[in-house]
Amino acid sequence: MSAYTAVEFVPDDLLWQPDSDLLHRIIHYFGTTTVSVIFYEGVLDNDEEHRAKKLLRLDDQSPVKALVEFEKRKDLTTSFILECPQWGDRIESSHRLISSDVSDGYVAWDVGLTIGPCVVWDPLCENKLFETMFALSISGNGMPTDLDEYLKQLRKTPEIEGLERFLRVIKPPAWQALISANF
Repeated sequence: MSAYTAVEFVPDDLLWQPDSDLLHRIIHYFGTTTVSVIFYEGVLDNDEEHRAKKLLRLDDQSPVKALVEFEKRKDLTTSFILECPQWGDRIESSHRLISSDVSDGYVAWDVGLTIGPCVVWDPLCENKLFETMFALSISGNGMPTDLDEYLKQLRKTPEIEGLERFLRVIKPPAWQALISANF
């Protein structure tokens, strides 16, 4: 069984959602070139019994077009998968600052946003940590050997330090950073 691990950034106010202007700023922050948008009915959850129903997926959308489509379907849970090659290259490069004993070859680089009800699980998918209305994730295939140490070292990279500063500006005061996984 292979893991897909994510570093999740969630606002302390679990009911908060960005409005369209803030969502545009977040997407722009990463230098996004194209977006895949997936619309769901229900709570986005890894639990097999309670999975949200996927209604529509739109690939290769410009950021502006993706936001227009989001505005049409604001009542649905929405996942944005951002194509941001320059930011992705920088975050991949910054993984050299993380001990290879800790990362075990794992690189978090894939950026996604979820707007609407979603569940964040612990790294072993045994316990639901909480349900939130917004999550920003940076993910990749595999799993570090030491999750806590990986998160600690990742948060010291220039890209993640900059991202956390940006998040505190758009939605002060606090964000939680944690690791979750899918198997």
